[in-house]
Amino acid sequence: MAGPDQKRAMRTLYRFAVAALMAIIPSLPAFAAAETASPNYQGLWWNSPPESESGWGINLAHQGDIIFATWYTYDADGKGWWLSMTAYKTAERTYSGTLIEASGPAFSAVPFNPDRVTRNAVGVGTFVFRDLDSGTFTYTVKGEQQTKFITRMAYGPVPTCTEGTRAELVAAKNYQDLWWVPDGTESGWGINLAHQGDIVFATWYTYGGDGRPQWLSATAFPIGQGIYSGQLIRTTGPAFKASPFDPAMVTRSVVGTATFTFANGNSGQFEYTLDGVHQAKAITRLMFSATTGTRCGEPHRNVAPVTVVAVGDIAECGDKPAGQSGAARTAELVRDSDSLILTLGDNAYQTGTPDEFANCYHPTWGRFKDRTRPTPGNHDYYTTGAEGYFDYFGDRAGPDRRGYYSFDHGSWHFISLNSMADLSPQSEQYRWLLADLEKSRDSLCTIAVLHYPAFNSGAAHGSNATSKQVFETLRNAGVELLLSGHEHVYERFGPQKGDGTSDPARGVRQFVVGTGGASLHQFSATLPHSQFRLATSWGILRLALGHGSYSWQFVPAGGGTPLDAGSANCHR
Repeated sequence: MAGPDQKRAMRTLYRFAVAALMAIIPSLPAFAAAETASPNYQGLWWNSPPESESGWGINLAHQGDIIFATWYTYDADGKGWWLSMTAYKTAERTYSGTLIEASGPAFSAVPFNPDRVTRNAVGVGTFVFRDLDSGTFTYTVKGEQQTKFITRMAYGPVPTCTEGTRAELVAAKNYQDLWWVPDGTESGWGINLAHQGDIVFATWYTYGGDGRPQWLSATAFPIGQGIYSGQLIRTTGPAFKASPFDPAMVTRSVVGTATFTFANGNSGQFEYTLDGVHQAKAITRLMFSATTGTRCGEPHRNVAPVTVVAVGDIAECGDKPAGQSGAARTAELVRDSDSLILTLGDNAYQTGTPDEFANCYHPTWGRFKDRTRPTPGNHDYYTTGAEGYFDYFGDRAGPDRRGYYSFDHGSWHFISLNSMADLSPQSEQYRWLLADLEKSRDSLCTIAVLHYPAFNSGAAHGSNATSKQVFETLRNAGVELLLSGHEHVYERFGPQKGDGTSDPARGVRQFVVGTGGASLHQFSATLPHSQFRLATSWGILRLALGHGSYSWQFVPAGGGTPLDAGSANCHR
């Protein structure tokens, strides 16, 4: 009987995904294996952000320059339905092919006759990958066209997959791959296994009693050496063309059991009981060539999110030693596990001189310089050309001393803008921004930093008109967050448009975090959609940036319980 941890993981997987795919084309075309197997996209993928369309997914078997995809979804009647596609590499990180609908003998047929399997082209599909963990799936099926942002389904340590010889596959301890009956003697059905940690998530693509394609899933836990077992789940849900796809309409029913027993890394047995039918089938990995396939092993990334600290208006020492400044108190909040520091402008007071950076900023926040990506503010520019700022941060402040740049960290894209340079629609900086947003349009999640806040309930400065125009440009591009400083307060806004109207679905969420150590300001009238305000404490914003989601905490100087906290999904 499964223990509490296994039951929780099983419930999570049932909620997260549903199951199975594919049809093996009678004979996949032979190919010359690539000399390098990286990047390799083999594994189970679903809509991004995770859980947003739980109930359908895509399994990818990736060998050389070919991806064999099995897409498990639902037909117009809401019944489980799968399509397969042999996708060829057509450009860097791009794979395209023809989507196939198959019909064949029922899962219970003995023997299963592959000659009775029929395959019909019903559309086309294309995968474009941004990185190892995110991309897009564009399809046209029966006249319906959609583009879905996709990400790997991560329920444990996500394995690294590379080219492997037959001997290496035999020795493999991770079973993530596409499996079928040896020698293709029952070509037409198969099983995709996603193997993360001690859990195997199986999707079995086969046929019902009427010969129509059906799929089932199983979350299988270890019950012995090389033995994994779990319940078989049959799923119904919204049709593949549903927009939006509502995961609340997905139903899951336990209809049987499945057990996988592996003799080695390349051979095993699939035993099942389904609708009163009991069978056992010998299975092996499907290798596209005679000598090599794909083996998966050590995790390629940590499933945990990366943590980022953001704060502006930082180092104001006046006549005090740096160790007695507010900047010293907020710097104490930074942890070794915080992988990135974002400064939001006005880094050194009062005028951003080289001496102020050396004597106030450096002794406090300077110890994090190697993981800091800065943004300039107006006080930095009180020294001509922000000389102190650019001399101190060097290349970390972007190229050519222009004060704006972008970069990637984790699965997120970051854009640092310069409030002190021209940001009108005709400006060089604005043209650069549009180009960067276009280039990064497939990014899963994006953060922008701009010192002057578009929206601000503070009494000293208020909202900025130019920043509001930029805000709307960011919203149109699907940006999640805008981080600002300037006003020495902490304020969080709900997602909204550049004109200040609420937009929960596609709006940008703005944080004003001018609480790095400079003297604090007060609030004036509260603006619409302002959800939290604080003007009595220095502190930092700590973001946990996941793959398709994020959470936040405002941590006050001195530590203790965060004064503001929450979480949300990215737009895509």
